[in-house]
Formats: sequence, C-alpha cells, structure tokens
Amino acid sequence: MSLRRLYIRSLAIIGIVLTFSVGKGYSQGTDINSGKQPHFYIGFSFSPTQTLIANNGSTSISKITSETENSIAGACEAGYSFTRYFGVSIGIGYSSYITDLSLGAYDNNYDTTDNTESYKRIISGKDITEIQKISLLNIPISACFQLPINDNFGLYFQSGLNFSIPVTKSYTSSGTFTYTGYYQAYNIYITGVPYEGLEKDYPTADKGQLKLKSIITELNTSAGAQFNIQNKIQISLGILYCKSLSDISGYTLSTKYNISSKPNQMKSLMEGSTKASVSSFGLRIGFRYYLK
Repeated sequence: MSLRRLYIRSLAIIGIVLTFSVGKGYSQGTDINSGKQPHFYIGFSFSPTQTLIANNGSTSISKITSETENSIAGACEAGYSFTRYFGVSIGIGYSSYITDLSLGAYDNNYDTTDNTESYKRIISGKDITEIQKISLLNIPISACFQLPINDNFGLYFQSGLNFSIPVTKSYTSSGTFTYTGYYQAYNIYITGVPYEGLEKDYPTADKGQLKLKSIITELNTSAGAQFNIQNKIQISLGILYCKSLSDISGYTLSTKYNISSKPNQMKSLMEGSTKASVSSFGLRIGFRYYLK
C-alpha cells in the first residue's frame, strides 16, 4: 500500500469512528474539559508535507512521470465550538507545491516555411525534465468534529474547502532536442546545421510562468489527537491531506502544441496536458487558544 493511500485510509477510518461515536463517547459523563471549555478560539497550524503537481498527458506527451517533493503549509484560524463535539472555523493560510516532472521521449512535426521554401519541421527530444513550483494563498473554511476521551485528551476530524489564489507559479524546463527539416520538393532531410535552427542533439533549457486559474478550490482534511492544557490551550497532532477538486490549468489544449520548436525555447508540460491538479499529504501540528 502506498503512503498516500495509507494516509487517506487513516483519515477515513478516524472520520467513521468519530461519526458513530458522537453520542456514545460520554457514557461516564466526561467531556474534553469537563464542560468548562469556552466557545470561541483562535489558532494556527504548521504542516511539513509531500506535494505533487500532476500533469495528465495528451496524445503528444502521453508518458509524463511525476515525483513528490517536500514542502510546507500553514494557516491561522478563528472558530466557534457549538458543542463539545462540533464547531466551524475560517482562516487564512499559505501552501506551496513542488514537483519534478520527466518525459523520456518526444516526437512531433508540423508544416512551416523558411525564407523561401516550405518544409516539414520534425522535432525529437529526450531526457526532458521540468520543475514546477506553485504557492497558494488560502481561505480555509472547515467543519470540526471532536471526540473527547477525558479532560486532557481527545480525537478530532476536520474537513472543508480551501479557496486558493495562486501567488507564485513558475517552471524550469530542460531537454535534448534534434530539429530536422524535411523538404518535400527535394525529398531531403537536413539536420545538424544551424540553418533555421536545425540543430542535432542540442541541449535546450527555458523557464517561465505557468498559466493557472485565478481561483483554485481544494478539499482540505485532517485527523488526529488533541491535548488540552490549562483549560484554554489545545495542541493537536495529526495527518493532513489536501487535493484540488478540478483542473487548475489555465491553458487551452491546442493540437499545435510543441514542447520546443527551436533551440533555447521550451514550453511547459502543463500547457500540453489535458488536466493538472495539486495534492499534498503530511503532518499537521496545531495550536488553539480558547477565548472567554
């Protein structure tokens, strides 16, 4: 079982336990702070995570592989507990996503002209890599479920939506390309010469800005344990899973997409993908202070 599946399954199990335990957890008359816990609270959380920016391939780039990278997320929140079991919160947060993408081989062609002649331009590439970095400013709105075990310890399950605005959205690409010209009128192939940029095994690199949607909606879920200190202070430790709910890409897929049309020019793999998404999983360390 992959680590991500283990996190998701753990979240689901804790959520089910909390759902079916809420009316039974207090058979002995205890609550998380003996019924004295104030309702309003403020807090913050910090999360070291592993992140993934998935780029679903298209007909021209069908075998993109992605590797997760370490990153961070954090948020400040304000909330209200309606009962010892249920509350809501809203906040502002920050999350960053980093992914290493690779494409083993690439082949494409299109018709074009040089100064005087029409020809077919053929591009083949290998060892294509790309690093994508995205950071988001989040507005999280969550429902919070608690299962007090005794005065000092309990479990929690929190889930909701992040309404996220992209802040940074960069990519850096590299690869080795061969650019060939096929002149139909003469039935000849030309490559390995600088004419019209017809280079052979040419190392090419570029960087730029990704085109993303202005608002990204994410599911944000966490679960774990809570520890209470002096009635007003609560510390939590759990696991976090976050995933975008729809395509984050702002590109319109075109049949004319080429990763590289000439030396020292590359486009992002996201531009040639049918869909892009972000996800993260990791630890969540939280602190809450309950107000009078």
